[in-house]
Amino acid sequence: MGMVYDVDGGYLFGDFDRHNLQLVQHRDQSLSYSAFMMANPPIKNVMRFYFFNVTNPDEMIYYGEKPRLVESQSYAVM
Repeated sequence: MGMVYDVDGGYLFGDFDRHNLQLVQHRDQSLSYSAFMMANPPIKNVMRFYFFNVTNPDEMIYYGEKPRLVESQSYAVM
């Protein structure tokens, strides 16, 4: 959330941001908005990693051929 400066150089929304962006739990056991969004993100973040083996490294290095790749493993991390 961006900050907006008013004419005298102060923050227009400074207290609002400082109050709403705290990761706290209220007395009634409810979470602040930021803590709730950190605990329950609106989208799934999935990172996928693929690992490959080069099957012709000598031909690639010495003769300049294109590498032949075979997928060995794939991982997904949430």
